[in-house]
Amino acid sequence: MKRLLALMLALVMVFALAACGKDGGETPDGGETTTKAPEIQALAKGQLTNKAGDYEYRIMGTELFDDENGEKALRLYIDFENKTADYTTTAHDVLAEEIVTQNGEELDMARAPYEVELKEAEHYNSRVRPGHTIRFVREFKLTETTGTVNYKLVGRNATSNPVDILSYDIDLAKLAGAPKEALKVKTVADPQWNKGWPTTATFRDGMGEISNITSEFVDGDNGEKLIRVYFDVTNNNDDSLYINRLAEISAYQDGIELLESGAGNYIPEDGNYTSSVDAGATVRASVVYELTSTSTVEFEIYDIYGKGDTTGAAIQIPVK
Repeated sequence: MKRLLALMLALVMVFALAACGKDGGETPDGGETTTKAPEIQALAKGQLTNKAGDYEYRIMGTELFDDENGEKALRLYIDFENKTADYTTTAHDVLAEEIVTQNGEELDMARAPYEVELKEAEHYNSRVRPGHTIRFVREFKLTETTGTVNYKLVGRNATSNPVDILSYDIDLAKLAGAPKEALKVKTVADPQWNKGWPTTATFRDGMGEISNITSEFVDGDNGEKLIRVYFDVTNNNDDSLYINRLAEISAYQDGIELLESGAGNYIPEDGNYTSSVDAGATVRASVVYELTSTSTVEFEIYDIYGKGDTTGAAIQIPVK
């Protein structure tokens, strides 16, 4: 009996030592074990479900900064994830309201000085493809630099009724600071969203036509890489027609809409993009975008007045 108990005790000790060996310390080759870095936790998050699907907002950082008037203002870093199956949208478009208050008073928007503006400040209105995430910042004037600010987002659900997405109290004495890591963008080397679209299309029931889409890579004022996309616009209408009111014109990389850029050498075609086209005339226009990666650029002109999800013209441009 004693021998049996001793044998059982020995087995227990062996298993205990084996379990301890899995918890850490050293690997068999003498190297240290590595553990997966923990995910960066959101300060607050909320989800909206509407007719198109699900969207998630995550507040990732808060900080004070000096605005263009030299006064202290509040900046929020927010990640917006488009979880829908097939609907491209912006963080702004799916909201009903954004309400920011301090001491019961709604705060006005602030703005950083031009030379230190963050690009993320423009991402609030940038389109995001399904399955992708964008980081944007929101900046607000303060009534005082102490106390609490409440940040609230309200959306519309599947029945178009208002619903709270999130409400977060920000203690100005305990700000989290800017996110410690940049947003990890999901690379899309071979985008499929507008593959197969024609390169020539009519818009607004034949009122206008866009054709002859071409592109070139150019350098910006500070050496950044830009792409300029050209296209012809023909006005088949009896009255003049503005190009940028004819359709939605945009470019994407990695599922995120690219920002238009005013950098680089200006050419007359750039100005035509916001000009009117006389009845019966054809004008060559161009738009310049700042590249964010080496992934393929999707340039598309979408007919917001057309029928169907792929009404428009598009080209895909490999980045050299």
